[in-house]
Amino acid sequence: MYNEFTKHGVTEKTPKSIMLGAGTLHKGLKFGYHALTAEPADWATNYKNYYAKSDADHYAKLDGDAAPAFDSSIHFYKGWNAKETLIGATSGGNKVSIKPEVIDVDVDGALVKVKGLTFKQGEVATLETNLVEITPDLLKNTLIGETVDSDVEGFALLESKPDIQEGDYFENLAFVGWRTDNTPIIIIFDNALCTTGFEGEAKNKENTVVKVTFECYQDVTADLMVLPYHIYYPTQG
Repeated sequence: MYNEFTKHGVTEKTPKSIMLGAGTLHKGLKFGYHALTAEPADWATNYKNYYAKSDADHYAKLDGDAAPAFDSSIHFYKGWNAKETLIGATSGGNKVSIKPEVIDVDVDGALVKVKGLTFKQGEVATLETNLVEITPDLLKNTLIGETVDSDVEGFALLESKPDIQEGDYFENLAFVGWRTDNTPIIIIFDNALCTTGFEGEAKNKENTVVKVTFECYQDVTADLMVLPYHIYYPTQG
């Protein structure tokens, strides 16, 4: 009796659909045509994704407003520019949160929430991370500061600035997590700004972890009703 029910939610797809690990963070992650300065080591096995350095016709497909001048020393490939855009190592994992903001309209006589009377009134998308690599670029973006001429040889100098500028936003900030079938789930924020500043606690026998939160922002000339985030989920498996 009741054989149509099961006592668990496991199906044949379950083993392939689990996401494991902390994932990776990227700045400027894009899918398209990207230049390489040297012939890739896996050229022979991935010839479908690479284009020979002598193939000038394909240069018109490269990203950018204008195709670069043909250079026989450059190879390029089609795919994600993942290796070139890594932000750095993390410790303690990453957390992505995308939450719609809704309002429930109160109607006299209705004592419960009513389907059709809940309206979306915006959304918030954040990416929290724990970085262990401290670089000048990271410091500049977390502090919303700027690099100025250093008065000490061998040191870069970062200082505060009064205003948020275009370069303070991370373009295509991405989180990449991996499923157990070795396919990635990719979440991209078109524009992201660090809103928590820089905070690192140094202790003996422990590495310093910088906890920061990035928030997703919309372009002022785009649709101001939604945020520009994108989730790429693999169709195989």
